[in-house]
Amino acid sequence: METIMTVVVTLRMTMVKMVLMRMIIMMMLVKAQAQLGQLRVDAHGIKTNLEYYINQHKESMRVAKSIEKQVQAIERKIARANNLMENMSMQHFLWRSELKKTRRQMASAPGDALIVAACVVYHGPLDDKARLDLMHDWVDRLKQNAVDFQSYMDREPYSVTARLELLMETGQGQVQAQNQAQGALGQILGLPQGRHGSASVSEAASGSHGAETYHSEMSSNLPVHPQVKTFKYMSAVYDSSKYYKSELKKQDTMESVGPEEDFVDDDSDDDDNTVLPTRPNLTLQDILSDFDELSEWRMQSLPTDLHSVQNALMMRVCCHNRKHCWPLLVDPDNQAEMWVRALQGSSNVFTERDVADFVVEDAIPIDETSLQKSSEEDIPEPPPSRGTILTFSDVTEYTFADSQSQYTSTSRAMTSHGWLSRHTGDSDELRPVTSVTNSWDSFNIGYNVPTADAEDVELPDTNLWVLEADSPNINSRLINAIVHGVTVLVTHLERKPLDPFFRGLLLKQFYVDKDGNKIVKVGDMAFNYHPNFCLYLSSTVPLFVKGDGLYSFPLNRLSVINMAVSDEAIINRLMFETMKVEKKEFEGQRRSNENDIILHRQRLAREHEIIREKTLNLNGPLLEDKTMLDSLITCQTNVQRNRQILEETRYMGDHLEGKFAHYTPFIKHSVMLYNVLRKMAVLYPCYYLPFYKYVEMFASVIRSRDRGKGSLGAPQVRAQELSDAVLHAVFRYVRLMMFEQHYSLLSLLVSLERMMRQRKASNKELSLFVNGFQKHGLDDNSLQEQKPDWMDAQAWIDCSILESLHHPFHGLCHSLVNNSQQWKEFFEHEISLVNTVPGTSLQELSLFQKCLLWKLICPHKMVELSNAIILYELGRAIDPPDNYNIRDVFARTDKHIPTIFLLPTAERGPAWDGTIGYPSISPAHELKRLAREVGMEGKVRILNFGVGSQMSEVMNALEDCLTTGHWLLLQNYHLVEEEPSAFFFNTLKDIIYARWSEEAHSAVERSDSGDEGRSLITRSRPSTHVPGLKVHNDFRLWLTTRADGKRILPGLLIQHGLRVTCEATANFRSLLSKTYKSTAFLMNVASTMDPVQRFSRVMPMALLHALLLQQSYLGRHAFVRHQFWTLADLFTAVNVFSNLTSWTTDTNAITDQVSGVYAGHCQDISDARSVEAVVKDLAFYATQPSKAAASEAKGVGLLLQKLIVSYKETGDLQRTMDSIEDISARTFSLPDEAQHHLMACKSKILLKELVQATGAPELLLSTQHHSGAPTSSLASTVVPSLLALLDTCPAMPEISSAQILPMDGFFSQEAIGYKGLLKMIQTDLNVLNKASQGKISLTSKMADILESVCNDQVPTAWVSQAFATCPSLKLWLKELPVKMQYVKDCLQKKPPILALNMFLRPDRLFRVTAQTYARHHFKDVIDVGLEFQVMPESYRPSSAPENGVFVDGVQLKNASWDNLHSVLADKSTCCKDYEPLPILWVKPHGLPVPVKGVAPKKSPRFAVSEDGAAADTPTGAVQKDPVAVKNQLYPCSLYSARHSDLQCDANIVWTVPLPTLDPPTLWAQRRTALTLAAV
Repeated sequence: METIMTVVVTLRMTMVKMVLMRMIIMMMLVKAQAQLGQLRVDAHGIKTNLEYYINQHKESMRVAKSIEKQVQAIERKIARANNLMENMSMQHFLWRSELKKTRRQMASAPGDALIVAACVVYHGPLDDKARLDLMHDWVDRLKQNAVDFQSYMDREPYSVTARLELLMETGQGQVQAQNQAQGALGQILGLPQGRHGSASVSEAASGSHGAETYHSEMSSNLPVHPQVKTFKYMSAVYDSSKYYKSELKKQDTMESVGPEEDFVDDDSDDDDNTVLPTRPNLTLQDILSDFDELSEWRMQSLPTDLHSVQNALMMRVCCHNRKHCWPLLVDPDNQAEMWVRALQGSSNVFTERDVADFVVEDAIPIDETSLQKSSEEDIPEPPPSRGTILTFSDVTEYTFADSQSQYTSTSRAMTSHGWLSRHTGDSDELRPVTSVTNSWDSFNIGYNVPTADAEDVELPDTNLWVLEADSPNINSRLINAIVHGVTVLVTHLERKPLDPFFRGLLLKQFYVDKDGNKIVKVGDMAFNYHPNFCLYLSSTVPLFVKGDGLYSFPLNRLSVINMAVSDEAIINRLMFETMKVEKKEFEGQRRSNENDIILHRQRLAREHEIIREKTLNLNGPLLEDKTMLDSLITCQTNVQRNRQILEETRYMGDHLEGKFAHYTPFIKHSVMLYNVLRKMAVLYPCYYLPFYKYVEMFASVIRSRDRGKGSLGAPQVRAQELSDAVLHAVFRYVRLMMFEQHYSLLSLLVSLERMMRQRKASNKELSLFVNGFQKHGLDDNSLQEQKPDWMDAQAWIDCSILESLHHPFHGLCHSLVNNSQQWKEFFEHEISLVNTVPGTSLQELSLFQKCLLWKLICPHKMVELSNAIILYELGRAIDPPDNYNIRDVFARTDKHIPTIFLLPTAERGPAWDGTIGYPSISPAHELKRLAREVGMEGKVRILNFGVGSQMSEVMNALEDCLTTGHWLLLQNYHLVEEEPSAFFFNTLKDIIYARWSEEAHSAVERSDSGDEGRSLITRSRPSTHVPGLKVHNDFRLWLTTRADGKRILPGLLIQHGLRVTCEATANFRSLLSKTYKSTAFLMNVASTMDPVQRFSRVMPMALLHALLLQQSYLGRHAFVRHQFWTLADLFTAVNVFSNLTSWTTDTNAITDQVSGVYAGHCQDISDARSVEAVVKDLAFYATQPSKAAASEAKGVGLLLQKLIVSYKETGDLQRTMDSIEDISARTFSLPDEAQHHLMACKSKILLKELVQATGAPELLLSTQHHSGAPTSSLASTVVPSLLALLDTCPAMPEISSAQILPMDGFFSQEAIGYKGLLKMIQTDLNVLNKASQGKISLTSKMADILESVCNDQVPTAWVSQAFATCPSLKLWLKELPVKMQYVKDCLQKKPPILALNMFLRPDRLFRVTAQTYARHHFKDVIDVGLEFQVMPESYRPSSAPENGVFVDGVQLKNASWDNLHSVLADKSTCCKDYEPLPILWVKPHGLPVPVKGVAPKKSPRFAVSEDGAAADTPTGAVQKDPVAVKNQLYPCSLYSARHSDLQCDANIVWTVPLPTLDPPTLWAQRRTALTLAAV
């Protein structure tokens, strides 16, 4: 139950639970239904949202797909853009580089324009080296802001003082502007003085291009802060070809593109502080041309050298852009016409129209207020308008540059010739120097006015007329060109200037008429001026060449442009001539290679230009252009291909250059030769050698050495062979043309250049050798303390400076002091460059450094040093100077080449010119001899200038010889009195230019116009004055003139003639060889005779003639008066000798007659003695040939003996001549003094002309010899110093000349003479002193005295009553007080020994001695003779002799005195030039009474006076002197003067017979004499 109850309860509880559950469930159901409803509502909302999101998702998916498509499109665009940019990176870099470059060029545009404008204005006349130096100087000034703008801007533009200030402007420091050019550029840029600038010590580090300044503080020798200036040596060759080669090898931005990270910022700090920056490496062609134009010129085979390109650009600018002048082209090498034709088609021409918006006419500011305050009369008129347009109207307006001021005034008086103004028509300032009338205001054109209708004028297709200045129709053609706009090139302007009525055209004075037409005035007519008209003027003669028939140019009104070929052009031409023979294919390959490089560089530029143009001309976005990428790819491909081709072409070019690289040193050596030759024209204009002649000579040598292809051998050896051949050929030609000293100077310059090129000498050493140095602030006294006694003071100072300037000479002064004797002996010996120097500190000196040492210490040995350098460097590659060979001259001439024989300048006092010398063989004689040899005997016509009506005779003879083919010799052109007619010059022109006829010239033009072989001769049409003139094949024209003639040679002959110098040279071997051949012909020795016997018979006569000619070469150093013997004298001597030897055996008679032939020319006793001695000796050997080989031969016999021995050994004449090793004066039996004096004189000339030819111009003035009237400044310094020397002269006592004893009378006359001489000297010097102060004027006599005083010469008027003793005035005046004191002492007490050198008239002492003897022995003075006895050397008497007098103060010259044997001895035992003679006892004696009817035998030549002043050996002396009986006596002249220049008849005091063991003729040959010793 319980179970049931339990179950029931359980059931009830379960039912309750179930009800409860039901209720709960119902409640939950209700709640669930409520929730379900809510959920249904929510579900519906969710469903609605879900549908919305589904729709939104669907939309998003659609948008996503659309965006994905867009992203894909953008990605495709990005990929395409990346590809495009990758291919465009090269263009991007190129554009950015160009942009940067353009920005920098815009910033530097003002500075670039200023530099280029200065180049156009000032570079024209200069060579390429000077142009480069000048441009560098300007650029440096701009970089350093060394520009003074304000000083120019503050000046009044029209004031005269403004121009004066420009000329007088001085810079800071020690640099002074010299000859400043007019205009702003000259002031702003501060043009330097020239190629040799100067700088102070403080400016040494400032980069001066011209001068080098060294500052040295020497611890031992030099004082503190000395200033030493040296000048840079300018090498003879300046090669600018590196510019052209660098242009061809240049890899600019078009060829190579760098990475972008390497791209630098646009800004640069280099020019931050520069007012006017310039682009780096600025060149003229960068501004005035472009790559395309330069490439086109190169493709047209125009000259590629930098000088020619710049000339062309300056020509174009001068014609189109310069308002004030036309270009004057100095065109000696036919470059002008070629470039004028090239410029005709030029497109890079900027005219006024191109810059009209930026530039106004004549930018000259004017103060408006000053104009308003001034009246019309006070307003200055502007300068003449040369290029500025003026308006012809009733009112004249001047509009100035700032457009702020305008001045209007009523018009001035006007004539048919234009405005009458002091600045225009009637101004002498503007009158060209070639004017042919007296006034500019009266010209009338003598032909019809050309029409302005182009149909009536035959215009050229090229719009260019080439007219010759002497063309008869040049005036009409020139006016037609002005009207129709034709370009005109006027050639040969040196022949005839333009007519003066073209003055307005030359000055570019253009006007505008009322109708607005631009006109130009020609004479009294006006013509329309065509804007296309251009005028080029050219001259075929360099400006420095002067000659008859050459007119001057108005250089200040023209823009001079030097069109002469540059060094680079010369190199190119000579290389062309060489390769034309050596490697004919080379020129074509080189041209092809260069053209390929230019062509592919143009293609590269064209490819980049296509892309740039395509980019700039796009119609839409870049990415939308479907062809751009293809274009870029194509461009890149083409660029890469062109780059590769360029690299290959350049490699081939380098390889091609390597084939002829061995010839480059040879070519440059040849260029150096020509440039050195051009320098020599500075010394003498007739040395001018046109380039075409040098090319002809060069090409002839190359052709003569052509051995065919395949047989050239090693290139180095072949090049050296050609170099030696060209050197030898050039010097053979130049040897004909140049005087001996100039020929030697040329050889020296060539040697120096070769040594520098071979690095045997540095440029600094050459600078010191040629220019030396200038020193300032040196205390000379402080430098003399340690100077060796044998050294000159100036040489010691120079050595001290040299030690401080050049390190290899460190210790030089110390060595000179410590090894003084060794150095003295070193410099006293002959120059040997291979010998070691004394001491140990200078053993490392090079050979050229030794040369420098020799030059500084022994400048008087400069000639020997020059010969040593030439021998070392050139050896036998060149021939020594020699007389011309008429056969050689004839081979070099033809009917178109006149030959000019140049006679040397006559010697007048000290020689200071290389043209001074003595004539050799007469040209007339040589031509007659040549005519006989070539079959023209009787066909030589000789005319002499210097007579009346000479020109008409010359012209008639010239026309006749041209037709008949005869030779015409015109002698002494320098004596032409009347001006040669134009007919004469035209005839010369036709003769010369017939060589290049117009037909031949056209053929040359057709064949050579496209390569380097174009003609170097500017063509010239025949004159019309002689229609159909033809030159006969046998015609030759010869002229003679003197180097210093008052009339210069015709310029045509200087250009194209063959010049031959007729000067005696030092080549004794050649002279003797020629004389021997002439003598053998004249003596007609049988050919069957033994050669040695024949030589022994002929050589003495040949040797005597050659020896005398060689002695005459030494001039006043060998003879008192120059002697000149010809072949006529040799013919006479041989004829006399042959006739006398055929019928007499009297040797003395034969020798006397032969010697008379030569001695008869002499006007001085000493000259006659020496000539007779030489001739007698050799004539004696000619009569007795067997004695010529005797061992006792001396003097000239010794030379003859050596020649005979040499001929026996060799049997060859030339080898015998070569055996003469020593050709000094000693060989010719002359004293060494003659050789030393000659060498010293020539050394002065060489030193001066070395500087003049190639040195610094500043040093030339210091080496010039004072000629003409001395300046007052020189006299003001010299005269007071001379007056100071006279203050020490003692006062002579008052004494009468009337004395009882003759000796007392002698002393009285001496005192009176000295007193009068002193008074005259003081009076004249006081007059000169007043004249130097400008107080009085001088007479001609006093002017001569002044010139002598300033030249340190004793005036002739001061020694008119006495003997000349010394050539130096200062030394003569220093001796005067000593002599006066001696005479004063003699008046008080007569000394036992009288000093002969103390008296004014020492000859009176000998007469007084004879008079004393005559009085004592009651004889007539003419019956008294004088005997001379040389006392022992130690003999010093304490009292005077009872008979005669003891004299001293005498010295022996060119011999020594043998005290042991009391005879003359050879000077070889004594090293001094003069040896004091012991005391001389003058003993009077009575002469024997001559037997009636028997005259005493005397030499007719030496017995010139009865008193024995110049008598022969006194007979009494010979009889009474025991030495004279045993030995021969030499009549030795006693001269008052010590210097050989004054040892003449007028200065012979007495003749003293001296005993000798040798023949007297030996001492006569050696010019042995006695002279008064120095005081």
